[in-house]
Amino acid sequence: MGEPRVKGTLLQGVAATVQGYVEQGALSVEDLEARLSAETLSLLEQKLLIIRWYPVVAYRELLDVVWEVDGRRRPEFLLQLGEAAAKGLLMSDTYRSFLDSARASEHRSVDELLRRARVTIRLTDMFYDFVRVSAHYDDQWHRLELIYDEVEPFSEAMVLATQGFLNGLLDLVADPNPDLGPLLWKMERPEPARVIFSQDIDNLLGIG
Repeated sequence: MGEPRVKGTLLQGVAATVQGYVEQGALSVEDLEARLSAETLSLLEQKLLIIRWYPVVAYRELLDVVWEVDGRRRPEFLLQLGEAAAKGLLMSDTYRSFLDSARASEHRSVDELLRRARVTIRLTDMFYDFVRVSAHYDDQWHRLELIYDEVEPFSEAMVLATQGFLNGLLDLVADPNPDLGPLLWKMERPEPARVIFSQDIDNLLGIG
């Protein structure tokens, strides 16, 4: 496998935000040169295309800058950023079909939840060319798992942003019990190459 890459859809937003820091005086060019690799600095001078693949290192470096400057390295900032990104992206005409196919149906079952989870897998394949995602029902813990493998290149910021993205997606498609409040994915990283996001099945089925 070659260099891990992300789609320009992900890179455009963080690149524009970081460029805005320089324009607004929040960061100097020297600050960026100290934080970013030469490859990432070069990309900031280019027109980024949403359909093109770019090195994941650029996305990782730029997202870390955004987390530091705007988020003050607070985890909740990235959770909110990821959630907002999901809602903005999936409400667009380009990705609306994914949203429609993932919406809750009247037939509530584990199999139906797994079907809807596979929509998330298709989205991930569109954004990363190196991540393997699988949906799994853990009968022992009675939970639905989205397992992200081959994610060594994921920084802490990327994991948190992904968790927020999944929260935003779930908020758009789920039909939960209102007494339970918002459904938020739990996250664990048992090893550098694997991240597991999980949800209690009963919550997803809306039966409390």
